[in-house]
Amino acid sequence: MASTHGLGVDNLLNFYRLEQNSEEQLQILRSEIDDIHAEMVRLFRLRLQVVRKIWSLKKISNRALLDPSREETLIHQFDGTVTDPAEQSTVQNFLRFILAESKKYMGSL
Repeated sequence: MASTHGLGVDNLLNFYRLEQNSEEQLQILRSEIDDIHAEMVRLFRLRLQVVRKIWSLKKISNRALLDPSREETLIHQFDGTVTDPAEQSTVQNFLRFILAESKKYMGSL
């Protein structure tokens, strides 16, 4: 199966349109999603490790564990680079979800 890693979005779409039948396209795309999920899980686990360290430092220094202002900054951090309104909203919701799950995780420890 041909690798699509590193192709730009337009080239990737052309690759799928011109080079593959629909079943092969589906399998390639699912494989890409599986790879993305694996990387997202790896990065999220790394993020949880860093969050634990931050919370430990905040506890030691008697600082508030939550910082709503920082959370809002994080949620809107990519607004300037994500220009499609629907995609921007989805990215913001994704970041809200990450923050919420991190808080749940820390509350379970």
